[in-house]
Amino acid sequence: MEKSEKAFLISDSAGLIATMKTLVKKAGYILDVLKDVDEINKKELKGSFNIFFIEGKDGERTIEIFKKISDLKEIEKFMVLILEKKNTKLIRDVAQYGLNDFLLTPIEEEKIDLIFSKALLAKEFGHEPTHAFLIGASDRVSKKAVVVDQLPNILKNVSLEDVLRAKLDGIIERFEKIDGGITDLILSEVEKTILKIALEKTKGNKIKASKILGMNRNTLAKKIKEYKIAVK
Repeated sequence: MEKSEKAFLISDSAGLIATMKTLVKKAGYILDVLKDVDEINKKELKGSFNIFFIEGKDGERTIEIFKKISDLKEIEKFMVLILEKKNTKLIRDVAQYGLNDFLLTPIEEEKIDLIFSKALLAKEFGHEPTHAFLIGASDRVSKKAVVVDQLPNILKNVSLEDVLRAKLDGIIERFEKIDGGITDLILSEVEKTILKIALEKTKGNKIKASKILGMNRNTLAKKIKEYKIAVK
């Protein structure tokens, strides 16, 4: 993958800096450490996609850092808040300045991989400054990510598993306290979405759609009725 992405950590904690350097290097990137947002060289960041990891140790200072980065309108960015424990108030406070996701320490290698996957999706499709990524990939990104003719472009840099993880990670977290599995719910939503896409791509032609889906027309008709899909 061509690296036109840059990763930055704004922190003065030696332990966090050492951990993040190791994990980001394993993910295939180089991490630049900054003590303050004022050290950012805007000219150097133009033309690249910039991933900022911001330590949320001091609430007011953290908010100010997010605000300053948000004001850098001329550069593309993806902002991640790092916390020792979940701080809902701080998350909400920085969300208005374009927070994309957050991490809790101790940080696991797979979480860093997931962050870069989400960032690549954001880079591929564009995203508005929003905290929608707190529940995985934003709705805007995920809807585009499953369009059939877009998949080859995504899969050049991100695997299908990464795309699914980016969306399902947050969904499962929201349902983790509910008794009973959510597999059927998720699978039915995935199937419904695939059916809709096939019908959209074939302009409502059920014969062509059934061939794409690998199911007979009667089964397709039954599922269209079951999911109450409007066919144009």
